[in-house]
Amino acid sequence: MYTNALSIDETEEYFGPLYPYVCDDKITDIDYNGAAIWLTDCDNSRFKSELSLSDDFIEQFTQRVANTVSRPFHKHSPVLEAETGRLRITIVHESVAISGRSICIRNAPDN
Repeated sequence: MYTNALSIDETEEYFGPLYPYVCDDKITDIDYNGAAIWLTDCDNSRFKSELSLSDDFIEQFTQRVANTVSRPFHKHSPVLEAETGRLRITIVHESVAISGRSICIRNAPDN
């Protein structure tokens, strides 16, 4: 696995429908399991989001992250990791994730 610093702004254009969760300092984890988005907050409460992500968005977001860190992402390189100043992003390829492509975003907001 390889981690690399992202040189991006944490913008709505980059994170798309996930952007409101990325900006929410009360959300610590955004997990997509191939079917649903699960959120964890500062109180360690875990709940399912009503938001659904399209396959097109998942593919575009994955390619955006892979291109930003200049790392491959496919079944032979199935884990993609990246960091911003406060976010850690991990994407796991559907060939090794039971429920489909998975995305984990850990938000470490400034306190």
